[in-house]
Amino acid sequence: MIVDGSFRDIDEARDLGLPIFALPPVPVTARGRVAEHDFNCPVTISGIAVYPGDWLVADGSGVVFVPATRLEEVIAIAEDILARETLMARDIDGGTPIGDVMGANYEDMLKKAEN
Repeated sequence: MIVDGSFRDIDEARDLGLPIFALPPVPVTARGRVAEHDFNCPVTISGIAVYPGDWLVADGSGVVFVPATRLEEVIAIAEDILARETLMARDIDGGTPIGDVMGANYEDMLKKAEN
């Protein structure tokens, strides 16, 4: 669940296995203040436009929204980065100094992915 605001009862949600990604928790109830106004419509979350059909990836580091029209492109880029980072981790584990592994090649790879 993505909440563009604070969330309450985070411990209970975790106990249920419901992943919540929100701003800091708050002890105040939302009763009487929350109403559903629409369904399956575009929304803005933290300034990002999100449309029906868009994808999201969320973990403890944050939330990323992927437009449905760019999903295949983004997956291909992510798979390429993962493959390169896997090789980099192998090299570090094999004794290559991290400075040699984390050189300009890594930064160039990330800049290419941003375009």
